[in-house]
Amino acid sequence: MPKYKKCPRCELNYIEEDKDYCDVCLAEMQGGKLRFADLEEDEEEVEKTELCPVCGENYMRPGEKMCDECRQNADNYAEEEDIDPEKD
Repeated sequence: MPKYKKCPRCELNYIEEDKDYCDVCLAEMQGGKLRFADLEEDEEEVEKTELCPVCGENYMRPGEKMCDECRQNADNYAEEEDIDPEKD
């Protein structure tokens, strides 16, 4: 069973004794981005969309009144109302 020690750089993560640094510190030192640590980018994506007030399930672009699915359903409903019963 391998022995573990704390990473000498961050002193948070445990690493095997034969390694110099943990994976997080290695990625930071090499200038790479960490997938799980890129929270700022994820928050920006959420701000670009809003929850649809009609269905409360789908997201829509800011400034719109409803999502694409609700708009399509509303258009279909409006087409049904336009049918004149006398001409039918």
